[in-house]
Amino acid sequence: LKLEYSAWFYFAPSFVISSIFPSVVFAGSEQKVLVQGKNMFNSGELVCRFGYSTQSIGAYLDETQVYCPLPALEPGNYTLQASIADIVVRGLVLRVLSPLKLVSVFPSTGRISGGTAVVVNLDNVHGNVGMHCRFDDVVVSAVNKSERQVECVAPPHKAGRIKLQLQQQEGSFIGNPLIFEYLNCIVENIMPSRGPSSGNTLVTFSGSFPTSTPFSCRFGGALGSVSSQHSSSMIVCQSPRHER
Repeated sequence: LKLEYSAWFYFAPSFVISSIFPSVVFAGSEQKVLVQGKNMFNSGELVCRFGYSTQSIGAYLDETQVYCPLPALEPGNYTLQASIADIVVRGLVLRVLSPLKLVSVFPSTGRISGGTAVVVNLDNVHGNVGMHCRFDDVVVSAVNKSERQVECVAPPHKAGRIKLQLQQQEGSFIGNPLIFEYLNCIVENIMPSRGPSSGNTLVTFSGSFPTSTPFSCRFGGALGSVSSQHSSSMIVCQSPRHER
């Protein structure tokens, strides 16, 4: 007696990884790596492997994209691989950088109308990672000013102290937040409005000036000295010498 059994077996196109985003991350950050490619059919548990020993359970988005949660990794380079139904697909290299700490911001204050160029100082090299600055809930683009500095322009915001954070392009935050303060400064009048070119004229500025922030006076391209700040509505400056 000869018994025969049959079942369907499906030959699927090969799972291919073409890119990962981001390809550079910071150690200790909680984020997901987007793996893009083709033929990413949901045919079993998706295991993401970072190097030889560390792994996480991924999630399918569609046939061209899957997400791989980032496990705890030390700084270094890791080959990201995906395993579906015991079939391992070799991917691309993920670069993990040392954690960043935001040290300071200069200036730490700006106008409510926005437009203040702000430099964030870091404790470590940022590796030219694409970043954004987040002022409260507003995200603006940032440029790498140097290896340990990032510059961005403050957007308009109401007066007050807010959190300033850095985040990578996909949205994960980098390091610790800093405090940035928006000031509502209004100059309504100056008296007198003219003086001798020899300088030393005491000029009174009337308007709205936060008393918690030191001010400087600029007469054209020259700095004058602040003689006194009598109140939140008046500042007295001494005019500099002016060469005609």
